[in-house]
Parts: sequence; structure tokens; C-alpha cells
Amino acid sequence: MEQSTFKWAFVILAMVMIYAQMAGGSEPCSFDLDNDGDVDGLDLSFFYQLPDTPPQDYSDFAGQLGKTDCLVVPAPLITFAANPEMTNGLTSATLSWNVLYADSITLEPGPGDVSAITYIDVTPAVTTEYTLTATGKGGSSHQKMTVSVDTQPPSMISSYPLNNSVVPANGADIILLGTFGDNLAGIKSVVLRDHENTDITSSALVTGSTIEYLISPTQEKTYAFTVTLEDQVGNILNYPVSFRVDNTLPVITANMGSGRYFSPLSINLAASEDAVIYYSTDGYPPFVGAGNTLSGGSPVSGIPISKTTRLQFFSVDTAGNREQTRSIDFMFNDTIAPVTGLSAIYSQPLNQVLLSWIQKPDAQSYNLYRCMNIADRVILKDSLENGYPPPETA
Repeated sequence: MEQSTFKWAFVILAMVMIYAQMAGGSEPCSFDLDNDGDVDGLDLSFFYQLPDTPPQDYSDFAGQLGKTDCLVVPAPLITFAANPEMTNGLTSATLSWNVLYADSITLEPGPGDVSAITYIDVTPAVTTEYTLTATGKGGSSHQKMTVSVDTQPPSMISSYPLNNSVVPANGADIILLGTFGDNLAGIKSVVLRDHENTDITSSALVTGSTIEYLISPTQEKTYAFTVTLEDQVGNILNYPVSFRVDNTLPVITANMGSGRYFSPLSINLAASEDAVIYYSTDGYPPFVGAGNTLSGGSPVSGIPISKTTRLQFFSVDTAGNREQTRSIDFMFNDTIAPVTGLSAIYSQPLNQVLLSWIQKPDAQSYNLYRCMNIADRVILKDSLENGYPPPETA
């Protein structure tokens, strides 16, 4: 039999070729596929299920269509896959395929002709799209597959304590806390190791994005841990967490103590360790950020004192340990008018001091303040004259 001509058509959205074989002559091949009497061309409602394995000789396949002079040859059918579909740029992915009705197969980018094989290992350095092209008597088919490349390791979003930090504990427990993530491949494993590189992950609480580890009891020493994060394609982050626990409170010393003085003073305050000193001279206790509070890194020098003053102060070290507020009273020759309108009588049977005062017709309330020394009286006098409330109410 002699090949005469080819004709293309689409049948059920698939491109096919009319591969005609005739005993002689040159007329195009046409036939009635569904026996409706129309032999002028292909009836697009006709569907024929192709076998899974193509015949070795396409002419032998013609009899299955009820025609011996015409054969429908399909375009190649391609199944194309990658395993895995994402790598870290150092490991390989396997491209594999299964193709029917093809005479030749090519892969790009790559070796080109792959007709004799059904898989190949690739190691792209960047995300790459591969195209498999199969060509046969029914035409050509293409299938694409992308192998993504993720070279970024997971990230530690936040952690406590911070690496190389100093934290106060005062004997309390500390919870090592880390939050992590991976934008592309996703987290595969999380491992926590101590300073001896011992795996202590089983003692930690690990979720999909956090890790918690309880340190109890705490000691005043340096702790060191490593959190190892690995993503699904093998990228690894080793995140160190080293911190020192400081349970010691700082202590301020002054170059002069409480007493009576007769000339202006210059006071110096120094903490027992690296710390910030907060102080006030208006009779009110100092507070961090308060308007009456001055501060400076230890030591603080040259605080001027020229009248009766209560200097109050505390310090905070680099770990956050805060000492209690303490005070020094500097007394000068201040003259304080005696209290008038207030009398005190001691009751021995009651063992109490009974206070009485002259009431004023426009007074709405009365407050009593106890002054333990001359400095207390100066502070109380200043608050009255300057119109602000005294520090303490008794």
C-alpha cells in the first residue's frame, strides 16, 4: 500500500492526523465513522478510545476502526513529573515521564534528545522550568514542569533571652522562647542543644513555629543553647542563644552621708556595678521617666546641695536589677518657724499623743504630716510655699 496524503483535524479537543493509506490514486481519505451516511469528512461527534499501548504497525490498527484504508493517529500523550519539586540548589530532583504515540522525545533545558530514557536527575542552581516535547505521526505535544530552588535557611523571628544578653532572675524560673519560620519550603525539624551539645529537645515544647524550654531553678551563671532549624529541602540555621543570669542588686554609695553642713556640697553617687542612677532632690521619690527625676550612668558626679535637702536615689543594672530607693539628708542652718495653732498632749493611760488644732471656717479637710527631722520639715515647708502636695500623707 502507498501513502498518499495527510489531513489534520481536532477530535474531542485533541489534535489528530488522518494518516491515509490507499491502494492507488491520490484522492483524500474520507469515511463515515458513525455510519450516518455522511462520507464527506470526519464527524466530530465520533470518539474512539485509544489503546494504552500503541500498535507496532499503524496499518494493523486500521481494522479496529472498521476501515482498512484510513487510520486516526493521535498526538503524543505525555505524563511528566518531578520528585521533589523543590531543592536547595545542592541536591538533585528526578524528572520522569511516560509518553505514548511518539517517535522522538526532547528535554529543554538539558541533554536534548531523551527518546531512549524515561527519567533524568537534574540539579538546577535556580528555579528552572523544564519542557518535554514529544513528536510522532500525530504531531507534537509539550508538557512543562518547574523545579523550584530554595537556598534560604529558616529564620528565627524572635527569641528570649536575646543572644549575649544579661537577664535578671532573682531566683525565679526563666523560659527560653523562640519563634521561627520558613517562607518557602517549610520547617522540617527543630533541635535544641545545650552548652555540651546534648540534644535536649525532648524536654522542650515545640510547635510548628515556636519552641519553649523551662530553666528551673536558675543560677547566677552563663547559659548557652543552640537551636537548629532545618527546612524541607535541607537548608539549616544554627541559632545561638547565650545569656548571663544576674541576681545581684546594684548598690549606690555616696561621697558624703547624712548630717549638718555649713557650706555648699558637691555630691557624687557611684553604683557597685555598671548601672544607671536615678535621683531626685525635691523631696519626692525618683521614678524612671518622672519629671522630678534626673539620671545618668554610674558614676554621677557634682550634684549641688546648698540647703537642707533629702537626696533620694536608686540604680538599675544592665540586667534590669533595681535596688530599693534610699535617701541621704543634708541639713543646713535653715530657720523653720515654730508650728502654731497645733497642740499635742500625751495621754499616759492611753499611751497616745492627742493632737488638736484651731479650725478655720473655710477649711474643707485637714491633713496631718509627721516630720521625723529637719529635712522633713523643709520639704513640707517647700511644698506649702510652692503649691504642690507633700510627698507623704499620714
